[in-house]
Amino acid sequence: MIEPVPFTVPLPGSDTLGLHGARSETWRIQGLLHFDGETLTLEWSTTRHVEQVSFRGVDVDDDASPPELLDVPVGWIAEAKILRRWWSTRLLLRGRRLDAFDGVPGAAPGTLTLRIARGDRALAEALIDQFKAARAVTAGAAPPQLPPA
Repeated sequence: MIEPVPFTVPLPGSDTLGLHGARSETWRIQGLLHFDGETLTLEWSTTRHVEQVSFRGVDVDDDASPPELLDVPVGWIAEAKILRRWWSTRLLLRGRRLDAFDGVPGAAPGTLTLRIARGDRALAEALIDQFKAARAVTAGAAPPQLPPA
């Protein structure tokens, strides 16, 4: 079993300006991606950060939600790949079903993009390799052979 891969999900915030002051609201999604050979498990927590400035003063509020969990069977995932960018690394998951990632913040129907820290890139690549090997086994094909050491 491979170590879980830490991830974040980029979400846009919202800023409003009105007669009663200015309000900025941001969300931070942090989680772990687990793979046990048959199921990809997403575990995450959401933190909402609100800053409000008005004539009465400045108010800052952080609200954390309890951890949530989603199990996705290997057969529901069509593709998993690492997208290496100049400044960031992302892990793209494409489902075989539109509801494969329902409930995960930032997920589009059938697609989920996770931001991976540069230091965790090797963990993510190892997880993807294990996922591809497991998918080959479940599809009836032989798993890829490793080159001799």
